[in-house]
Amino acid sequence: MVHHYQNGEDLYREQMEEYGGRTELVRDGLSSGRLDLRISGLRPSDDGQYVCTVTNGASYGEATVDVEVAAPFFHNARPWMVGVGVLLVLSVVFLGLGAYLWRCTCG
Repeated sequence: MVHHYQNGEDLYREQMEEYGGRTELVRDGLSSGRLDLRISGLRPSDDGQYVCTVTNGASYGEATVDVEVAAPFFHNARPWMVGVGVLLVLSVVFLGLGAYLWRCTCG
């Protein structure tokens, strides 16, 4: 279970461990029939289909949501790695430009 809300309280003890501390039920729209559940710190493992069930007395409602989590392009990039990459690219550009200019002035 991703999140359990019953009788005005969140029941976190029934929550799956991987969602611990990452869900928030936004209660603003409950009285008007709107339900928002936020999952923070999305992970690739959160990708998939979620089913939301709501019961209120004899009334029952169900909604299905497909969530697609896109992983970042450089998920392991560190700032120093980016800096080294930029320096390498700039070095190649300046060496190429220098060789071109030297060839033009000498030839």
